[in-house]
Amino acid sequence: AWRDGFAREAAYAVEARLWHAASGDYRWCVARVVPVRDAAGALCEWVGTVADIDDRKRAEAALVVARAEAEAYLAEAERARARMEHVFEQAPVAVCVLRGADLVFELANPRYRALLGGVDPTGRALLDVLPDAADDAAVLRRVLATGVPFAADELCMRIDRDGDGAGEDYWFNLVHHPLLGSGEPGVVTVATEVTEQVRARHEAERLREAAEQANAAKAEFLSTMSHELRTPMNAIIGYVELLELGVRGPITEAQGRDLGRIRHSARVLLALVNDILNFARLDAGQVEFRAEDVPLDRALAGLDALIAPQVQAKGIAFSVAPVPRGTPLVVRTDPERLRQVLLNLLTNALKFTPPGGSIAVTCDAGTDAAGREVARVRVRDTGRGIPPHQL
Repeated sequence: AWRDGFAREAAYAVEARLWHAASGDYRWCVARVVPVRDAAGALCEWVGTVADIDDRKRAEAALVVARAEAEAYLAEAERARARMEHVFEQAPVAVCVLRGADLVFELANPRYRALLGGVDPTGRALLDVLPDAADDAAVLRRVLATGVPFAADELCMRIDRDGDGAGEDYWFNLVHHPLLGSGEPGVVTVATEVTEQVRARHEAERLREAAEQANAAKAEFLSTMSHELRTPMNAIIGYVELLELGVRGPITEAQGRDLGRIRHSARVLLALVNDILNFARLDAGQVEFRAEDVPLDRALAGLDALIAPQVQAKGIAFSVAPVPRGTPLVVRTDPERLRQVLLNLLTNALKFTPPGGSIAVTCDAGTDAAGREVARVRVRDTGRGIPPHQL
């Protein structure tokens, strides 16, 4: 550098590391040399300086490292942004971001755009895109103001998806969450459309109501028909009994037998009519109970006769324990309903008890949780039982 500067008579500067005698370290320095001329412009001497620039060089080196780290961070942030954008675009739910008091769409993923009939709302205000969403806009502004998230299930919104100017009802499970941090206040909305499920439930409810109305009409018809049929049947039975009493004169033995057959057939038909009426009441949830005082031993008597053929066919041991001795155990119940319950339990026990097993009926007296005196009848079998989740 000196030879070049000397030849050109020009100033020069050189940066190099010099050994510092006091510290024993090498430090960056800059050596500058300038030519000095006399009044006539002739070169008369050179003046040189050496300055320690080690701190500056270290700072520059640190800046280079910092710049490289910053660029690496920015690159990673960009990759993270790209990944988030990919996730955002591929999310299986509708997601959008709204900013500012006007709730302007900043982002809307494909699922969200699909909810709008394919319209891209980016850059437009919420109420410009969804004019009927004033209530939802009020909720979003409250989230912006308070920072408190909002969630709702089956929220109904009117959306004009087909662009005919008339909005239709659609249902969504929504979550509005405030966007925290720097920048303009915003809200991220995650929406899952449940329109099909809601419409299916509404249709099921409509069908159930229609079925209930049909059942009510059927029950009303059966009840009316039963009443209308019972009146002439009772009249027939009444006239037969009058004839048997001789109100129209003496009757022969053969006529008596015929009247007996008429009376028996009429009573069978009346029983059938009463069964129809009971079915109508059962279907309408209007089963009648005729409660009376029933000795429990009498209620349990005869159970073996009802199931004896099945018990013998499967080789099952069946027993009915006697009612505990002492004060007669009397229960207040409808004897026919009690018999039906016991027969159902025994039928199930027979069905699920393998051959060679046993079925036992026992009873005792005690009190319930309210302190009332009750009787308990238990049917136990050696079958496979009922799974706990089906009890």
